[in-house]
Amino acid sequence: MEMAWADILTNKILVVVSVALFLIQFKNIYRLMPQLIYSLDRPKGGLGFEYNVSTSRLRNQIALCCIIPIGLIIDKFNLYSPSFWTNISSSWSALASIALLCAFGILRLILHSVVSPKNSDSLKRSALRRGPYSFLIVLTILMVFTCFLFSFIEISSTASKLVFLIEIGLVFILYLMRNMQILSSFCSFLQAFLYLCALEITPIAILVVSAIYL
Repeated sequence: MEMAWADILTNKILVVVSVALFLIQFKNIYRLMPQLIYSLDRPKGGLGFEYNVSTSRLRNQIALCCIIPIGLIIDKFNLYSPSFWTNISSSWSALASIALLCAFGILRLILHSVVSPKNSDSLKRSALRRGPYSFLIVLTILMVFTCFLFSFIEISSTASKLVFLIEIGLVFILYLMRNMQILSSFCSFLQAFLYLCALEITPIAILVVSAIYL
């Protein structure tokens, strides 16, 4: 008989670690929230983090802590479930989801080091490279809050999966818009679009294609 997700020891440990990290970073998240909202609301709001090294470092640390809860949600609600994923033991699937996020981040950094626009200043290049961190924090807060709501209502696994995928899609679209606005400030629309395809859309496309066809 298959164990419930919440009864798996690995998942219990990761949930405890996630809660501990959240409690440690709660004050910092609260301090950072106005600037996070500003970065979402303003066309080039993400540049604001790059002006202040300590704020940028704090944002990066919080984003790193978000990898575990996002990985747990991906695993619990089967947001990434290609056929080969079933070969992974349920005791290790959450760790595999976290490793997948790390691999995605590494791939994105490699792409940025290879094809990042060279005709921009270092501030804008940093904002483009580290831009996902702000949106990852916001997405994590949104998805954790959604999990909290799901604990009080009856919802099918298909519907819950759809809700999370919509949240991810909306945040990603907003992220692309903000990046497009930064890119358009120093290159043409076509160049900006090609950069987005190479730097942001390609890694996501690899995940989507692998989830559907593998």
